Amino acid sequence: MDYLFLAWMVAYALLMLLFALWQRGTGIGGGNGFTGDSAVDVIIPHRNERDALPALLECLRLQEGAGSFRILLVDDHSEDGGGTLADAAAAQWEAGRLLSLHLGAGASGKKAALALGLQHSRAELVLFTDADVQLPPAWVAVYRQAFGAHPGVVLWCGPVRVGPGRGFWGALQYLEYGALMLAAQASLSLGWPLLASGASMGIRRAAFVRLGPDPWKAGLSSGDDVYLLYNVWEKYGRGSAAFLWNPRVLVATGAEPGLEELLRQRARWAGKTLRMKGMGPRLTGGLTTGANLFPGLAALALTGGWISGATLLIGIGIKVLADLGLALAWARFTRLWRQIWLAPLVSLIYPVVLLAVALAAFSKNTTWKGRKINKSID
Repeated sequence: MDYLFLAWMVAYALLMLLFALWQRGTGIGGGNGFTGDSAVDVIIPHRNERDALPALLECLRLQEGAGSFRILLVDDHSEDGGGTLADAAAAQWEAGRLLSLHLGAGASGKKAALALGLQHSRAELVLFTDADVQLPPAWVAVYRQAFGAHPGVVLWCGPVRVGPGRGFWGALQYLEYGALMLAAQASLSLGWPLLASGASMGIRRAAFVRLGPDPWKAGLSSGDDVYLLYNVWEKYGRGSAAFLWNPRVLVATGAEPGLEELLRQRARWAGKTLRMKGMGPRLTGGLTTGANLFPGLAALALTGGWISGATLLIGIGIKVLADLGLALAWARFTRLWRQIWLAPLVSLIYPVVLLAVALAAFSKNTTWKGRKINKSID
C-alpha cells in the first residue's frame, strides 16, 4: 500500500512538472499585430451581465492596432436589462460596428447564442469571448497576427486568468484555473486536446462551417469550448488547433465572490471532464483526481495500520511541491505573485473543495444564472 500511494503521487508530480515546464510561446513576430485585410467578428453571448458589459465594450473600444473589426452581442434572455443596454450601445457606436442580437423564444443557452452570432457573421476570422471579462489592449491584434502567421491553424485557444481575488477563495480560484491553463496549453502542444476556455478563442469561419451542423454538441448544455476544440481536432487533424500562449492576449475574469457561487460554477464545469476522449485526458484526469483523493484515503489507511505515517507525510509533501511548481509557473506567466504564498494551503484544502464540487454536480437543485444545471448533460 505504501508503494502504491507513493508511486501515484510521484506520477502526478511528474505530470504537473511537465505542465509547468512545457510552455511554448507563439512566435508571431513584432509590429502592431495587423496582418492583411482579414475581416474579424467578435461574438459575445451574454445573459444577466448588465453590470459587466460597459467595461467589456470599453476594452473593445480601446483595442490597439486591431484594424477594422465588428462586435456581435447576443442576448440570451437576460432578466437584468442587459439586452436593452446592448441595444443602446449599438445605437451609439459607429454604424455597423456593434450589432445587438437577441435569441428568440424558441432558443436559449450559450450555444444557441453562439450559433445566432455565427449566422450573422460574415468575417473571415471569428473571435469568441465572454461578457464578464477584461480584454488586454492587443487582444484582437495578436489573434489576427497569429492567424496570419500560422495559416495551418484553424482554431486558436487563448489563456484566461481568474482573479486573483482577495483572501483564500480568491487565491484558490486564481491558482486552480492557472493549473488548468498550464495543462491545456501543454497537452494541446503535446498532441492530446484537453480543454479550452470560451472566454478567449478564435476560428476561421470557413473551417467552422465545414465542421457540420452541430460543432458544439447543442444537446449538451455546457462545454461549447471543449467540444469545438475536439471537433476541430478530429476534423482537421494534429496541428489544426493551437494555444496562443502569449501574455498580450491574457484575458481576465473575476473570481466568484463566495464558496456557494464557486461550487455552482465548478459543478457546471465538472460535466465536461466526464466526456473527455483519449488516453491523455483520461490519464490527466485520473492522476489528478487520485492525487486529491489519496491523501484522505491514506489517512484512513493509516488508522488501520495499512500504511505508515512517514509514507502519508511524504505523499502529501510531494503533492504540495508539485502544486507549488504549477503555481510558480502560472505566476511567472501572469506576472502576479501575491497569492503564491497561499499555494501550499490551497493544495491541502483543495481535495475537500473537489469533493464538494462532485456532490454539487450530482445535485438536481444546482443552478447557474437562474437555470438548473442538468446533471445528465452538464
